[in-house]
Amino acid sequence: MSGIACCIVVLLLWFPSLARTQSRPWLSDRPCTKALPTTAFAPVTAAKDSTGIACQVQHCFLLPGGGTVCQCVKDSTRTIEILDGVHKLFRITREFSSANPDSFEVIDADLDGDGVQELVVPLAVGWSNGMGVSFWTVYVLSPGETEWRVDSLPVEEYSTQGSWIAVQGERRCNLLQTSWVKGFEPRRGWGLYLEARWQTLEMGHFIQRMDRPVIRRRFLVGFAKERSASSVADAPFGWLRSSNAKPWTDSR
Repeated sequence: MSGIACCIVVLLLWFPSLARTQSRPWLSDRPCTKALPTTAFAPVTAAKDSTGIACQVQHCFLLPGGGTVCQCVKDSTRTIEILDGVHKLFRITREFSSANPDSFEVIDADLDGDGVQELVVPLAVGWSNGMGVSFWTVYVLSPGETEWRVDSLPVEEYSTQGSWIAVQGERRCNLLQTSWVKGFEPRRGWGLYLEARWQTLEMGHFIQRMDRPVIRRRFLVGFAKERSASSVADAPFGWLRSSNAKPWTDSR
């Protein structure tokens, strides 16, 4: 064994936390403090969207440049519009089934570290019975030379405190894309897992990071108690600190 290799072994024996970080690199990641919802509400003078459709519930946020992001809820449909004050930059209509129509927030921040603000609209689109899983679509809008670029990802268990993650030493925010999936392990059989993937922004589009493995944590009694108690403030990311959260390789 070379001298360098011996030194590495000694360091890992002296500092077991270093060994854990080497094998589980996400332990050095932290919630991204830049990805905070804006609190600048715009007064709603008329509960209608830009096409004149009446809204049962309407929320609007002011943007620093003078535009607005508005949500119009009517029956089981919600419409999101982004206006720059004159022009309509973006419009989407979604069915939201059992999701709370008041669950609406806007993030206005430089998430990819290029000095340009992105707009993020995490939109709750459903809520399951039983486990009470929340289903979201996270939209990101990035200004381009001639028009805005739009991308989106489905996320389960989204939260402001625990779904935007900063890798140590970086200025960008990564979206932690989480979902509940079935999986198989030898000697354990089939089970339910929380799966997590790190998604970074590149040129206005989500791209999965290759320096972070796909993580899964099996849904067992301890996890169920932890989840129902809501004791982890930065969940879902906080749930992955458990020693039961491990890189996943397909076992079948």
